[in-house]
Amino acid sequence: EQLLVPLASREAVLRAKPEPEQFKRNAAKVPGKAFAYLWHQQDGLATVRLFFEQLGAVIEDPGTGSACANLGGWCALNGLAPLAWRVEQGEAIQRPNVLYLDVGTDGAVLVGGRVMAMGEGVLQL
Repeated sequence: EQLLVPLASREAVLRAKPEPEQFKRNAAKVPGKAFAYLWHQQDGLATVRLFFEQLGAVIEDPGTGSACANLGGWCALNGLAPLAWRVEQGEAIQRPNVLYLDVGTDGAVLVGGRVMAMGEGVLQL
């Protein structure tokens, strides 16, 4: 349940700065769970940012494969398939990430990229 917000330009995506109270009020179907994925695409390059609410604060995620997949689903439903986009995220917070979004003529959505392990753990029950 993410709000997908297409913006007019790459620069508009990079300039965006959510106002916390309005964001929490207008980007949530359920109180405490606000999400907004801002995006712009031109010539196969998409610039995106994901903002979400956490403990009352608005946080930005530097790289979000699940939100990228949601964008692919939206594109499939809105007649933009087939497509193959390079998706850039994290630049505005100096944590650049690159994902790849492919949507087939059949509506199949594929998201790819490289990952870096940031931590690991063990859960024992």
